Amino acid sequence: MTKTFLFALFVVLAIAAGMAWVRLAPLDATLWHVNPAIAIKRDSPNDYLLRPVGGTGGDAVAPVWATDPVTLAQRLVAAALAEPRTRILAGGADQGFVTLVQRSALWGFPDMISIRTDAAPGGATAAIWSRARFGYSDMGVNEARVQRWLAAATEGLAVAP
Repeated sequence: MTKTFLFALFVVLAIAAGMAWVRLAPLDATLWHVNPAIAIKRDSPNDYLLRPVGGTGGDAVAPVWATDPVTLAQRLVAAALAEPRTRILAGGADQGFVTLVQRSALWGFPDMISIRTDAAPGGATAAIWSRARFGYSDMGVNEARVQRWLAAATEGLAVAP
């Protein structure tokens, strides 16, 4: 075998090992199932944090929708699970607190998304923290995901005055 072939084989095996690690690395729910209403935003630009009304330190503030917290959570989880490669890691919509995992199409990079809904004057509000497990930047993927899920989940819901 030539040195070029061995080098190419090494590169292919290294890429395969990296892909396997990304897809098979354990996701510990105790580390990722965190309340986004009180979570501390990371310094890296690979997350997006939507805070409820009155919250600080996030990227945006969620309005109050004219519905109850469980219904809002159910709608958000349904919007999430309608997308490919998405599953529940911990919690549930009926609890008003759930963490989901959505993986990228090619490499299977996992992003964790924690959602908490709470009662607010006039209805319900949400806190959502979408963040990457690996890497430093997400090129806006987490913000786009949160906005997409919110749009689908709140379609037809009035914003409380």
